[in-house]
Amino acid sequence: PARPPGRRFYVRYVKTDAGWDLEPEERERLKEERRILREQERRDQRLEHEREQVEKKRLDAEKLRRGLRLAGILTMVGGAVLGILILPELIESARSAAWPQTEGTVTVSSTRFELAKKGRRYYPVVEYTYTVGGKRFPGKRIRIDQNHENSPKDAGRISARFPVGHRVSVAYNPSDPGRSVLEPGSTASGPFGVWFCSLAVGVGLLLFMSARVTRRRQRFLILGIIAWVVASLASTLVVGSHLPAVKEQTARPPASPPVGRPSRG
Repeated sequence: PARPPGRRFYVRYVKTDAGWDLEPEERERLKEERRILREQERRDQRLEHEREQVEKKRLDAEKLRRGLRLAGILTMVGGAVLGILILPELIESARSAAWPQTEGTVTVSSTRFELAKKGRRYYPVVEYTYTVGGKRFPGKRIRIDQNHENSPKDAGRISARFPVGHRVSVAYNPSDPGRSVLEPGSTASGPFGVWFCSLAVGVGLLLFMSARVTRRRQRFLILGIIAWVVASLASTLVVGSHLPAVKEQTARPPASPPVGRPSRG
């Protein structure tokens, strides 16, 4: 074995014709010691490299866990906030099917557009007036959950059903007559919007918990999230099937005054 550093040792020499030289056994022992030292150095370097790789993997895994936790929190918060914003509109659209109705008159019928990242968004513009309890109210909602259209033709098709001066049936909130709508009820986009929010919360929970549990338990976590998504989708379909659907209406022409019988001369 190699001699430990810092220890005094002796080397045996022999006298030859060329001078003093190491004994053959001593020369072989020194070669072996140098070989062992080189192997120890290589082994130490290899162990140091392995420790550096393990530390690097640990730091990368910690960064990944932090990123997953942050992404999970943001996804859960975004889904919850979006659900809070959508839910009151869904409830109002469902209740609007039972609102009382009165007759109104269309005052504005046109289309407008807004610039978005993916192009233009077109909206039908319909304004009307109606009277409740002797008081006149303005209104401009066709549906409570009215979305934009992708082409001016689609938006114009909706506004064309409500020409200016024609009569319409206006559903109004009895507790707040200033809130009204021409086509009460709920569309399919409302319940699926709530399902999308629950899906976002489930995905965010998956991202957050995957950074905290072991790989062996991640399978059970994924199965739980899948069950969450399927259950929320089933409940969305059940709730959506019981919500009152929107009934389209077309404005009626104004009532013409009665024509009297001409008098005989």
